[in-house]
Amino acid sequence: MRGLQLDFTPPPQADAVVLETTYANQRHRAWPETLVEFRDVLCGAVRAGGKILVPSFAIERSQTLLHTLKALMDSGEVPRIPVFLDSPMAARATRAYFQFGDELVPEVRDALRSGEDPFAPSTLHEVLTGDESQRLNRYDGPAIILAGNGMMTGGRIQHHLRHHLWKPGTRVVIVSYQSPLSLGGQLVAGAQTVEVMGEEVAVRAQIQTIGGFSAHADHDDLLAFLETAGCPHVWLVHGEVPVMQAFLPELAARGLKGDIVPDRQDVDLLGSGFSGGGLRVSGWSLDQRG
Repeated sequence: MRGLQLDFTPPPQADAVVLETTYANQRHRAWPETLVEFRDVLCGAVRAGGKILVPSFAIERSQTLLHTLKALMDSGEVPRIPVFLDSPMAARATRAYFQFGDELVPEVRDALRSGEDPFAPSTLHEVLTGDESQRLNRYDGPAIILAGNGMMTGGRIQHHLRHHLWKPGTRVVIVSYQSPLSLGGQLVAGAQTVEVMGEEVAVRAQIQTIGGFSAHADHDDLLAFLETAGCPHVWLVHGEVPVMQAFLPELAARGLKGDIVPDRQDVDLLGSGFSGGGLRVSGWSLDQRG
């Protein structure tokens, strides 16, 4: 289980497919390997006695992490240290998952049906106010702090980074895509100092990237999605331009015509030769026009 939702349904034959390309040039680690990697990072951080900062998007990623932490702690693979969900939005979103259990993977669906909360490690604390969030920085001892936002460009994760990034015992566990220009992207690239909330902060924490948590399709998933779509015109969006450019020859090798949707320009996906040629892309959003 990588994410909480069921795997995609293969699409029918199509004239045009709009395809995201976030990880079109990478293959994610298998889920069992990802769990081992995550477990080892957490156990090492506990031994170091520092904070474990996990920048996390409020929807899907936070819930996946909470479910994984609960499983690892319940099995005894990870010590039961405090887990702070420092995101009011993630706390609200987590409660919404209880309404849509039938759309989730079987182990989560079955837990919800039995009345269990699959997103609540026994040491979980929801941090709802800004004052509570600030007080976390005075908490002594190891703890896991999940806070937004995922790329560290804003949100509560920033003041945790300002207080702990310069400490060698801190672990920053990155579980989502990081734009190269974002604060997270700088940390992944090995920056020795970064600017956080207007201050220069030395990076002495260990930066750990665990790509297997990503809910974005990887290279193989994207090609698998296209297998049942016939010979559509494939329009690439949501990715770094060099990654999309490198993916185009792979489409051509499979007999598919591919193009990159230009930023902030209208594109006719089907063309005037099709009866349904009113479907267009404006910027990165899809509009249906009659």
